[in-house]
Parts: sequence; structure tokens; C-alpha cells
Amino acid sequence: RGGEPCLALPTVGENQGSLVAKWCPTFFFRRGDEASVLEKIGITPKPTSSYSSVDAGSNSTRSNNSQKQKKNSRKGPFPEVKYRMVLAVACAGTVILYDTESWEPLAVLGGIHFACITDLAWSPDGLTLAVSSRDGYVTVATFEEFELGIPVPVEMLPVAAAAVAARIPAKTVTERAAAVAAANAARAAQRQATNAAKQAAKAAAAAAA
Repeated sequence: RGGEPCLALPTVGENQGSLVAKWCPTFFFRRGDEASVLEKIGITPKPTSSYSSVDAGSNSTRSNNSQKQKKNSRKGPFPEVKYRMVLAVACAGTVILYDTESWEPLAVLGGIHFACITDLAWSPDGLTLAVSSRDGYVTVATFEEFELGIPVPVEMLPVAAAAVAARIPAKTVTERAAAVAAANAARAAQRQATNAAKQAAKAAAAAAA
């Protein structure tokens, strides 16, 4: 507070100050890792574009900026982060989707309300975005599976990110991880003791013979 902002994202249109910003609760693999992940689970990746504009009065339009997207994919706001996050930003009459891997918008939802947008809310699975407005209506935008990206399993995330993804305190995640490690160590010790007992029994039998 009181200092310079950590980053500034481009908006769409003139005089479009941001009113609300909400992170999608799902963490996604980085684009460079998606193809191999999809191949492992047996799904053919669909062609993607870096910018999608949706207007309530017209059909969706997409620009073919795949080369530009690939060029900028590792030069986004947070290039050192090992996963990708999606951010929804509401302006007066527009909702813009960004991610942490590119400075360009992923998608733009415009012309969806007659009055100023007031709030945003993601569903727990990150596939639905609700947009409320002063006109008294709520717009619900839904995304197909893998449309925003491939979710990273909770067990592959850092502790803090896993706590957010699992909706539980970071301390609980740490405690669970410690409990799992302790259980694995106990099982390993038990196997070792069993093997040692078997070896001792064999040695005793051999000595008796």
C-alpha cells in the first residue's frame, strides 16, 4: 500500500478502470507442459488462441495469434512460477480474463449487462464465472473442460498453493504431508524389521542344521 503497483495489465477500450478482480481457484499447468500432459491422458490438444472476444450481440471472434502467444508465454507477469493462474478482472461493462503466463488477455466478455458490473465469483471447480450487475441480473459464463488449461493435481503443488486449491489452511496441508511421511516411514521400518526377522530365522535354521 502506498507504493508502486507490482504490475499493470492492459484493459480493453477507453476509460476502463478495473472494479473487481478474482482469481480462478484452479491452478493450471504451464502451456509448455500441456501437450505432454494431454498426451499422457490420451487427449488430443485443441488449437488455442491468445485472445478471445465475446459480445452478447454477436458471435465469438478469435484472432490467430498463436505465434505471439508462444513468444510471450514465458515472459508474462510471473515467469518464474511453475504453474499458471487465471485472473478475471471486471471493468464497468467488460470482464477480461488474464493469466500469469502472458500480458495479453485470454478472453473478453463484453455487452453482457445494461448497467455497471458489481462483482465476480468463480465456482470451486473453476469452470463457471458469475458476473453480477446493477441492472439486477447475473451472467453465468461456463468453460469447457481444459478450455482454460489443464488443472495441476493438488499433490503436485507447493504447500501454500495446495492449501488454496484444497480450500484448507496451509498448516493443515503441512500436517497432512508430515502425517503421510510419518506413515510411510513407519511402513518402511516395519518392512525392514520383518525382513530382519526373516533373515534371523533363516540364520538360526541354518545354524541348527
